[in-house]
Amino acid sequence: MNNIDLTIILSFLITATSSLLTLFFTNRHNLLSNDQNLNFSKQQLLQEQKFEMLKIKEERIYNDRIQIIEYVQKIKCENNLTQNYIFECTKSVGNNYINQRYKKIEGYASQIITRLYNSFPELVNDGKKILGKCNEIWGIEQNFFGYQKENNAYKNESKIELITLYNELNNICNELQSSISLKDSIQMLQV
Repeated sequence: MNNIDLTIILSFLITATSSLLTLFFTNRHNLLSNDQNLNFSKQQLLQEQKFEMLKIKEERIYNDRIQIIEYVQKIKCENNLTQNYIFECTKSVGNNYINQRYKKIEGYASQIITRLYNSFPELVNDGKKILGKCNEIWGIEQNFFGYQKENNAYKNESKIELITLYNELNNICNELQSSISLKDSIQMLQV
């Protein structure tokens, strides 16, 4: 073998080695680049999923808020001095009607408490206070329109007690509605 053949072989080996090294580093760079792109895509997908979950949560909270306010308004409409006066004028309101009405109000309160647990757990006790106050009103109204409706002395006492309970219930309801409205505004600012 002469020097020219050796130079050609050596040149060929250097070129082949150089090509293999270039191919290796190019593939390695492409793999790293693809890995970075994959990580970026993964992060972007996670952010999009997080945003979608946040949107779903905010929508649920918004719907619960509207339902809670609606049920609170129904409870306030069923438990006030005007409603009491209408019942008094009707004269046909008895224990059966008062009991059925209470069951309906109890259903509203149950919906309020459930939705509070779902979206505003820190306000659940306010929902329970509403139910408790409605229960007190029901007890007095049972006697006022039923068992003691002919006893004027009792009716006068219980009328004053009912007015107090209606006002207390109204205050609790207004406080809950205010808390939920404020809570919704705070949550919207955090998004």
